[in-house]
Amino acid sequence: MKEYHYAPISTESTRSTFFDYINNINIPPIDYFAVGIENYAQKKLTSLISRLEWQIYYSKNQIINNDPLIQAIKLSQRNIIPFSEIDYVDSYGKEIMKQRTLHGMRNGVMITHKQQHLNYIIVLATGLSNFNHYKFLTKYYNQLTRLKTDLSKIIERESTLGI
Repeated sequence: MKEYHYAPISTESTRSTFFDYINNINIPPIDYFAVGIENYAQKKLTSLISRLEWQIYYSKNQIINNDPLIQAIKLSQRNIIPFSEIDYVDSYGKEIMKQRTLHGMRNGVMITHKQQHLNYIIVLATGLSNFNHYKFLTKYYNQLTRLKTDLSKIIERESTLGI
């Protein structure tokens, strides 16, 4: 079975637009944003992550194949997956989630949008341990729908650049 490969988005205009956009968003208690494109035909994932140190760690260690968030997306038909409903599966998954917590991402939600052979992934996270995803989704539903559309549009150009 071919393993997935992860690479950060390096196009400067896309990176600049992403950071300009997320720096103007106020959706408490979210303080971490990531947007990615998964090409499941080519087994590739590319993304932009608001915390550079996590993006470097993720890329350097190629943890994509053991990442419980990515596994949950592959195994679920759902478009919204809270961190609290993710099974860590094994010790690798447990360690990855521990590292996420150490990087300030204790809780959050993933929002996906599937389109042809691509899967757009939005990850919103917080360091808070008492994050209630149901209340969060209910309160910010309209903003999250717009956010999903906007972030997907910001990176959709990357899908034609080799992902």
